[in-house]
Amino acid sequence: MKNHQIVIDTKAILTLLAVLASVWVASQTKTIIIALFIALIIAFGLNPAVEFLLKKGLPRNVSVILIYFAFLIVVFGIGALAVTPMVNQSIALANNFPKYLENLSKIPELAPYTQNLNTKITEQLSNIGTKALQTTVGAFSGVLLSLTILVFTAYLLIDFVNIKKYFIKLIPKSGRKDAEDITEEVEIKLGHWLRGQITLMLIIGIMSYIGLLILGVNYAPSLALIAGLLEMVPIVGPIISVIPALIVGFGQSPIQGIGVIGLYIIVQQLENNFIVPKVMQKAVGFNPLITMLAILIGGSVLGVVGALIAVPVTLVSTIILKVVYKHLY
Repeated sequence: MKNHQIVIDTKAILTLLAVLASVWVASQTKTIIIALFIALIIAFGLNPAVEFLLKKGLPRNVSVILIYFAFLIVVFGIGALAVTPMVNQSIALANNFPKYLENLSKIPELAPYTQNLNTKITEQLSNIGTKALQTTVGAFSGVLLSLTILVFTAYLLIDFVNIKKYFIKLIPKSGRKDAEDITEEVEIKLGHWLRGQITLMLIIGIMSYIGLLILGVNYAPSLALIAGLLEMVPIVGPIISVIPALIVGFGQSPIQGIGVIGLYIIVQQLENNFIVPKVMQKAVGFNPLITMLAILIGGSVLGVVGALIAVPVTLVSTIILKVVYKHLY
């Protein structure tokens, strides 16, 4: 009878323990990791503009400050221009909401649904104190996360070159050339993805605004802004954006409500079959099916945030796997 010896590889055990420890740390600090990853995407998107100013002879610190402040001015400028009318229109919408529900209830086919909606609104209003506290905490967390992302982005842009060099130095010498290729391709692809996403938001927002304006639907700027912003939330975003538009449209008249349905169907068909495939395929080079699968998997693992970062995570993973595959085969 042969004796079978079990060889314990200390290095393998330590590697496994290190991997398990890394997974545990990542699970405990996932919010920070997600914030850092989003900051990385923004930094990659803004860095080409910084590089452009560098070629014009400006120092990197000055270039970063100019581009970063231009970015903040655009973000807060759009916010300021959009928030004031949106708040005013939202107040008006809230005041007119009972009238819209009353008009909807006059349509026999919709009467049961409006009654159910009215009941749910009443139930929600009874818990308004708790909801207000939850909303305040959620808003504070959102603001804190946004500030963290902005700080991370600033540091990444200022020390972009040194961070890349430091990361590459962590890799053994034999793999440094591959690491340089990976970081360069990641920078290009993530920048393209971010610009593609902004392009989609602008296209959908403008299309929705023009359509709602032609139909004479009230609160067209706010509804179009909602449609544009929610475009960045894959799958569920466009579906959610149609709900307030339908309420306002049918609240005005059945004809306008049907018009809103037609408008959003047209926008969705153009978006799904033409705009998104063309823009995102050009931006990242992914087949639309791969994009959809990535979003579904990301959403099932991390919810809305997972769906948001699914495509860039898949991009980075694909770039790394290509290099690994090249060495294995």
